[in-house]
Amino acid sequence: MSDLTAKRTTVTTLALSLLTWGTLLAGVPTMAAAQTTIGPYTLHTFATGGTTASGLKATAPDSIAVDGTHVFIGYANGVASDGSDGKSSTIVEYDTAGHYLNSFSVAGHNDGLRVDPATHLVYAEQNEDGNVQLQVIDPVLNSQTLYLYGPTPHGGGYDDLVFRNGTLFLSASSPNFVGNVNNLPAIVSATLDNVNHTVAVTPVLNGNATATDIATGATGPLNLTDPDSMTLDTHGNLVLDDQSGSQLAIVSDPGTNLQAVKVLGIQNGVNVDDTAFATASQGEFLIADRNSNTIYSLTANNGFTVGSAFSASPGDNSLGSLDFSNGLYSQVVIGLNSPHGLGFIPAADVVPEGSSAIMLLSGALGVLGFGLRRKPRK
Repeated sequence: MSDLTAKRTTVTTLALSLLTWGTLLAGVPTMAAAQTTIGPYTLHTFATGGTTASGLKATAPDSIAVDGTHVFIGYANGVASDGSDGKSSTIVEYDTAGHYLNSFSVAGHNDGLRVDPATHLVYAEQNEDGNVQLQVIDPVLNSQTLYLYGPTPHGGGYDDLVFRNGTLFLSASSPNFVGNVNNLPAIVSATLDNVNHTVAVTPVLNGNATATDIATGATGPLNLTDPDSMTLDTHGNLVLDDQSGSQLAIVSDPGTNLQAVKVLGIQNGVNVDDTAFATASQGEFLIADRNSNTIYSLTANNGFTVGSAFSASPGDNSLGSLDFSNGLYSQVVIGLNSPHGLGFIPAADVVPEGSSAIMLLSGALGVLGFGLRRKPRK
């Protein structure tokens, strides 16, 4: 396979000499050919998988984590979802213009990926269907620390992570049901023991918790069957995806006495994976299209509405806007090939082309072991 490629790349003579050392390979702007946008949007290729500059396999992109001018992509590499095959996933670091910076091998199947905004450490959740573990990556020191869990209270693994006001929340995936009632945790909070390298969890939301239906106003128990991806909306609420249940649970003030839950049923039974929100009017959504081994970039010709939501639907191979008042899913991109992870980059955080050579050199020296420290993230 070819090396990782990316869009909007300017290569200087110095960068070209580094390329001859096999450090990295960058590409030129490309339009996604097999996909179609519906409405005033433009689609480009941000990056493609293959083999990283350090020789790591990087295929089947899934999770996306954005940290200022840095983007981390989790490539699952076809590893078993419980890690039982003993293989490893790859986390690749790019700048926000799509230039390759570094890559990290993590044992097991990566699904959840998030950056702690306080420390800028990268949290990679491994094996969402069982044998769960957490790898914490320091992308500046180029180091990793493994954290282990005890028996999970829901009998499965953990899929996604969210940092909210200094607290780490996890979505509890693959629950082991008791009878026909999902009375098991669907969201937990997590505390890391940095001495013993273990993770302790506290239940926050059960799958049958009382919730208010956004569309109808009716109140009743949730019926979560497939807790999966999780994110924060622009109001600071946890948004949990019940993928096979075609619904989202929105949790305000999680883990406090003020906790409240709403549920949004997605119209026409559309199953979605990741949901992301526009945090600025100008910017781009990144889409991890797993089976095409490509990360796409979507921009809006007239800008985005701040707070608007977009969701990836692997079932109908599309990206759509999601109306949080009624659950209407409207296709924006069709012809994808199993889209999963999403992320949003505000235009202010996109690396200018004039700095491309510096970023390429920084990534190259990091791979070569020079230990160059990058600027703190925004």
